[in-house]
Amino acid sequence: MSKQPSYERINYRLRIAKSIERKMIIESARRLATFSHLVDYSYVGFGSLYFADFVVFHRLLGISDMTSIEKEERDQERFLFNRPFGCVKIEFGDSNSVLPLLPWKKRTIVWLDYDGHLDEEALQDIRILVTSLPSGSLLLCSVNCHPDKQPERNDSSPADSAKISLRDYRHNRLATRLNKERIPAEFRNSNLGNWNLAGLYYRLITDQIQACIQDRNASSDPATKVGFHQILRFHYEDGAKMLTVGGLLVADQELPLFDKCNFENLEFIRRGRLDESAYEIANPCLTPKEIKLLDTYLPLGDGRSLSNDALKMLPSEACQRYSEIYKYYPLLAETDL
Repeated sequence: MSKQPSYERINYRLRIAKSIERKMIIESARRLATFSHLVDYSYVGFGSLYFADFVVFHRLLGISDMTSIEKEERDQERFLFNRPFGCVKIEFGDSNSVLPLLPWKKRTIVWLDYDGHLDEEALQDIRILVTSLPSGSLLLCSVNCHPDKQPERNDSSPADSAKISLRDYRHNRLATRLNKERIPAEFRNSNLGNWNLAGLYYRLITDQIQACIQDRNASSDPATKVGFHQILRFHYEDGAKMLTVGGLLVADQELPLFDKCNFENLEFIRRGRLDESAYEIANPCLTPKEIKLLDTYLPLGDGRSLSNDALKMLPSEACQRYSEIYKYYPLLAETDL
């Protein structure tokens, strides 16, 4: 039996943490205007049936050169029907096959938004892009990093099937997705629970990017050397733990343009320092009425604070979390943002 596509299991428009992440990415992408007008950028991603990312990148950034890669070729008619704008081109096939065929002459925003775990195919996609994208391009990669759940044995299980430890089970599952030689020594004895798998995936993604940068620069003219400059590292959950890593490829001579982006002014920016953890997008459990009340006290400062009698009935942690992401929280009337 073939695996059910994720778009038949998940409505991507209705995930709050994902919606917040999307808006934070849009806010970051606005600053790419220091490199060139955003309307001159192209966008490449995995639209799925909902094309939520394509809608916001077109409407909010004005990008019209858009390509969606769809691997479920059996549903071509359905994808074409749901295409939101005439400017969205759909390329059917596996991303490893489609990406090398795309023109990479323009500055581009690419979002490798996988619904599954990191695997060798995803790392190959990263290699293709890091060696192809022009300076000023933004590369984003999202992967599922939810710890593998060990199935319970039942009466139908083979009598000689001894139950292995959770650590061994998770490492066996990891070995079906990734070459064992890639796994750093410090992760080999971990049971990969909680956010530890996200930490491993982050390490593997950034190691792959840096290795590809070295390969690209080794065969290029010194005047065209590029570097990868991380700006985003998100953790979030909408039912499953997810990791997003994002950064710009920037030629050495265009570093002044990168500095003018002033990404540090955004509170969620993560530049990849060794002592820096991911930015956690936490969805506070608050009712619409409670959110409306909180909005009247935000932003904090100028005499406004969360230490108010009217807010005492609300969980303080939820209020604090909301105050940090309220600008990106989806509006009640929104369906596509």
